[in-house]
Amino acid sequence: MSNHHILDNIIHRDIRVIKNSEIELDEAKSYSNLYISELEQALQSYPIFFRKNAQTGHFEMISLFGLSTQENLYISDNKWDADYLPFSIQKEPFLIGYSEQNSDSSSSTDPIVYIDMDNPRVTTKKGESVFLANGQPSEYLETISSILHAIHQGRIATDRFIETLLKNNLMESVNINIKLDDASNIEIANLYTIHQENIANLKDSELIQFHQQGYLKFVHFIQASMSNMNGLIEKKNQRL
Repeated sequence: MSNHHILDNIIHRDIRVIKNSEIELDEAKSYSNLYISELEQALQSYPIFFRKNAQTGHFEMISLFGLSTQENLYISDNKWDADYLPFSIQKEPFLIGYSEQNSDSSSSTDPIVYIDMDNPRVTTKKGESVFLANGQPSEYLETISSILHAIHQGRIATDRFIETLLKNNLMESVNINIKLDDASNIEIANLYTIHQENIANLKDSELIQFHQQGYLKFVHFIQASMSNMNGLIEKKNQRL
């Protein structure tokens, strides 16, 4: 269960956070959300897919960590065995919430920093201080704020990218069937990827528009990331 509180420099002045070096906290994460601003870094380590959020019905882009539910194959010897850690992992236990501001002439939605007080990273005994003694944000919190800002901006840009893919029928569902070294089989469903045939059939004018939007390189990044499935399968075989 989550216990989200708006971050407050008085209420939470003594809070400390165990950073991601204590990665056993992430062992049960089989994927994390990913944003187009980090695609180039993420494709070096992870297979990248899309999934439909069961609660919202919206598509999200994800980096895949495991072949089974609550499995993270990138954690080895108590360390992340990857060159890049996605924003969605780096920002834990913080998240962005939104409040609606209304005036006589307009309304807006502003991001607010929340902390999950039930997250096992949250403590008062060890880890990084969130606030300084004078109530100002610590250097650690400043870093987290930058990551949350990148997520906020990245979510908007990623949603637009996904909307464009859907509008042009450039995503397709994929079922992954894997036979492991011990002859057992794993099937992964409910994932989506780039529809390669439809990409190849885009008109020149559509390709030019995709390139101008910067989307064509993102498509190529996602396609290139599929080579990381072999490494993920090998990690699984090594743990049999």
